[in-house]
Amino acid sequence: MSRGLIWYSLYDMVKDAKVSFAEFVATAAKNLASERNDTVLKIVIQSLYEGVVEYTPRQFREEIYSTIYEIFVDLFNSKVAPPSENRLILLRQFIPLFARKKEHIFELISWFDANKDGKCRYGSQDLGN
Repeated sequence: MSRGLIWYSLYDMVKDAKVSFAEFVATAAKNLASERNDTVLKIVIQSLYEGVVEYTPRQFREEIYSTIYEIFVDLFNSKVAPPSENRLILLRQFIPLFARKKEHIFELISWFDANKDGKCRYGSQDLGN
């Protein structure tokens, strides 16, 4: 079974209330740094966003958004699977969706402003600009 199918199945378990969305997020936090396939990463990111909106009570959303934002930061700094140019584009595309805390928003603004030289604030990854 491909990893993409495993992630789809795990997310289906969230939809069927067999697994909590918090458990899905914890599994993502534990495993995404070692994921080398950008398509699988995109599947998980889309599931993360949908899960916050559809399966997380409002009072817990800010905490979950913050946790997911930190997962993204970890992905930028991954030593196991250093970000490829495609991965950096994917992460840059989706990370603003999860920046809900004021400090995360300011961090992103600072990061994108500092990105004029093509360097990411997170580690020394080239963002391919």
